[in-house]
Amino acid sequence: MSMRAFIVLLDNFPGVSRLPGALCASGFEVGAICHPSAYLAQTRCLVRHFRWPQLQHRSRILGALAAAITAFAPDLIIPGDQRSVTLLQDLASGKITHRHITASIITTIRTSLGDPAGYEERLNKGATCRAALELGLAVPEASPVSRVEDALRFADDFGYPMVLKRDLGAAADGVRVCQDEPATRRHFSELMSARRPESALRRLARTLRGNYLNDCHLGSDNSINAVRFVPGPVAMRAVATWRGEVVAGLSAVKEVVHPSPLGPSTIVRFVDNPEMEATVSALVKRWGSSGFLSFDFIISSQDGHAYLLECNPRPVPICHFGDFSGSNLCASLASAMTGGPKSIPAQPTVERVALFPQEWRRDPVSHWLKDAYHDVPWDDPKLLRALCTGT
Repeated sequence: MSMRAFIVLLDNFPGVSRLPGALCASGFEVGAICHPSAYLAQTRCLVRHFRWPQLQHRSRILGALAAAITAFAPDLIIPGDQRSVTLLQDLASGKITHRHITASIITTIRTSLGDPAGYEERLNKGATCRAALELGLAVPEASPVSRVEDALRFADDFGYPMVLKRDLGAAADGVRVCQDEPATRRHFSELMSARRPESALRRLARTLRGNYLNDCHLGSDNSINAVRFVPGPVAMRAVATWRGEVVAGLSAVKEVVHPSPLGPSTIVRFVDNPEMEATVSALVKRWGSSGFLSFDFIISSQDGHAYLLECNPRPVPICHFGDFSGSNLCASLASAMTGGPKSIPAQPTVERVALFPQEWRRDPVSHWLKDAYHDVPWDDPKLLRALCTGT
């Protein structure tokens, strides 16, 4: 009997839309809950598609999620975006409850994500780096800053450029690179405004409108950190994990990002970096993690070390890569879940990958569309059409 994987997607994050194909090829039956307009809903590789209610109130969201999980009976639950990560972690750790979220559902979520004791450290970027520092791993110097004067003192100590970074966020929405004092003051004000707590009246009004889950960080202490700027290329390591062990991983440098300089990658180049591998393995073991995670690094152009920046506890757009990458994450996770042998990493058969549709949207005549492996889902025409048209 096939194992069942279930993807939870609250936002229309296109990167996870390719994952069902890789999961199916690895022996999973795949279901998902997402909005009908989501890219994920367009793939031919879903055997069941469940819809969120139109009214995005917490009770309705949780009721729909409970009904979908009960009906599909998955072995593995996968958060597809940052809000889904927060929702599932809060359910598994008991921060959110609902009468239809049964003990069986909570057990499945915990099995899928790993030990709840590690959830906060892997989601909170400041806590991630502090955990790495405790383990003796390479991280840039950082300090929490509650006032702009704190940030300016940090800049006096470590110089410019300097990075200001919120503890919670996705897709670099809480990251600012400051080149001087005026930029520090401006960016600090922007980040403080974004984290300012709501009044009780506004929170009530938003709840009554049915938007209770529109911000996955409501009520969180979304602190700001000043971080030493490390020059060098940004790299990532995406991994499949099971019960605190990395069962497969891919390391790549982000050669082109869009928008520059902090946007998501459009061209990646595979690399072999033992320091990145060791850092990720140590943190995955500390957290007892299961499922897909990705870690961002800076490979310093000054000393060559791989400095950890953050963890994304969800799949990223390279997790669906197959054997051409040298490490098939989905197949390795399936083997780990069924007690099969651990896969042996191989050399990638390509050097660079142009992510689709990211690089094509960045530059429709980019030479990388020919000079790199262009990862287009030719075998999934409805999804391909949706990714091309943006609908």
